[in-house]
Amino acid sequence: MKNFVNEINIEQTRSIEGYLQSSFLEELNIYNQAHLILDCPLIKTSKVRSQTSFERAVQFNLIGEIQGQVICFLDTYNKEINPAESKYLTSLFDESMNILLGKVVTNLENSHNLSTLLSSPIKKDSYQLEASNFENNTFSLKYKLITNAQEYDCRLVINVLKKNIIEV
Repeated sequence: MKNFVNEINIEQTRSIEGYLQSSFLEELNIYNQAHLILDCPLIKTSKVRSQTSFERAVQFNLIGEIQGQVICFLDTYNKEINPAESKYLTSLFDESMNILLGKVVTNLENSHNLSTLLSSPIKKDSYQLEASNFENNTFSLKYKLITNAQEYDCRLVINVLKKNIIEV
């Protein structure tokens, strides 16, 4: 029975979902100014909730053996944020996502020999998350961004192009 369980785990890690699941961190310290804590694990999804008016977003592109995009959302619902805090929070969020995704890409390379690069952050006012844009492998996960002042919900939507997936 133990061998069967091991075979299942090996098989799961040979899929893009398994690669990603094993590469995301449960917790990450951001320069002693904030912490990211995994709030909801990676799940494959066919429905993507649209960006709300309370969410700030940043996009990163994945280039290489895994290609696609990651859109990261910071939820500021019910948060009182003055203009000075807003600029700092946006910068902290962007940098936190950049560090997190950089570590994920490093883990993909080190653990699964998947050479993947991460683009610089791409900022837009809004992102249209229509089903037609996500007919590939779409995943979602959530983190808490914890600062000295408050705690914020962050969600990441990962869209991986199917044609570039290498499954063993």
